[in-house]
Amino acid sequence: MKHLDKQLEANVSLYEKNGESTPKQIENYLLTLLVIIGLVGALYLFSTAFKNPGRHSGSGLTTHVPDSPKEKAVPATAKQPAVPAEPQLIITGPKDAEELLFFTITQFDERKQYELHLGNGMTIYPNDKVTRYRFPASGTYNIKLMVKDQEVVSTVHREKLRIQDAITVAPGAMQER
Repeated sequence: MKHLDKQLEANVSLYEKNGESTPKQIENYLLTLLVIIGLVGALYLFSTAFKNPGRHSGSGLTTHVPDSPKEKAVPATAKQPAVPAEPQLIITGPKDAEELLFFTITQFDERKQYELHLGNGMTIYPNDKVTRYRFPASGTYNIKLMVKDQEVVSTVHREKLRIQDAITVAPGAMQER
């Protein structure tokens, strides 16, 4: 053990003799740099929260800041009137040709009629919250979800969906050699 201590002291004195920083000094420099980066990041977050009060959702206790003088601010504790949310479309699954995709309609209401235009000439009339479909070819598809409610048809979601070529693996490619 004494031999290692002597060797370490000899190495440190070599660093100092050559005017170089010791490994411990380098470690201290890096730790100081890390602390400075952390402080700058924290200051940035706080400054953006103060520039846009009520629009930062970090604590969950945000309030709406009025955009005009006519609009009154409502405290976060006040009960907000329920606004029916528009249905949205969430597309999940691998975005490759011939792969099964899931189209989920949020806020699905059985009393309404839905039309899901897939951008390839196909239209699906979903009668359930989740619809499945496989695109036969790669490409960019303009997806559109429309809702018919009491004879009023409205488009509630539009999205460009990029389907890539199917991935094919050569036979034997996954075998270990």
